[in-house]
Amino acid sequence: MAAGRTALDLAQKVLAAEHRKYELGVQPIFFILDAQTKLAQAQSDLLQAEINYQIAVAAVDHATGGLLQPYHVQVAELSHSLAEWTSKTGTHHAGMNTHRLV
Repeated sequence: MAAGRTALDLAQKVLAAEHRKYELGVQPIFFILDAQTKLAQAQSDLLQAEINYQIAVAAVDHATGGLLQPYHVQVAELSHSLAEWTSKTGTHHAGMNTHRLV
């Protein structure tokens, strides 16, 4: 992501330089529009890199079983709570609607 941040910084500087050249009458507006397009692409690329990073972190957490740790959720406690609830209500676990997280 550092490369993406560098590309974004460079695109911002290029846009500022092209804008200044246009103000001085040295270049047509086309160069500003091109620099704006490149800045938008650099922003999009950085955002996509950040999204891909977060997806990769979630995938590693899922694969290692650490997906719930940051939220202090323990499956053993949930299973124990479910067993308590079913014994108190007389409901059988097999008859409950359950959702599986993938």
